[in-house]
Amino acid sequence: MPGYAAPMMGAEAYYDAGDRSIEDGPMDEITTRMNRLSPGQTLEIRATEANAAEELSTWCQLAGHEFVIRQQDRYLVRRKG
Repeated sequence: MPGYAAPMMGAEAYYDAGDRSIEDGPMDEITTRMNRLSPGQTLEIRATEANAAEELSTWCQLAGHEFVIRQQDRYLVRRKG
């Protein structure tokens, strides 16, 4: 289980993937959290794995969500809608 880090970006939801590859497990959990949000709401994701930005960006394009911003190991994603 990844270590807990507090949210920093003011999103409606937060997920800490730690150092796990986004494609190797956290993607299902991220998708579940996104599905709980209303259109236009945001999810902050903390991920320290080297390919996280690329993996999240690709997933957003495929799912239709907006990859809003990256700040170090934090990513803000807006639910489509």
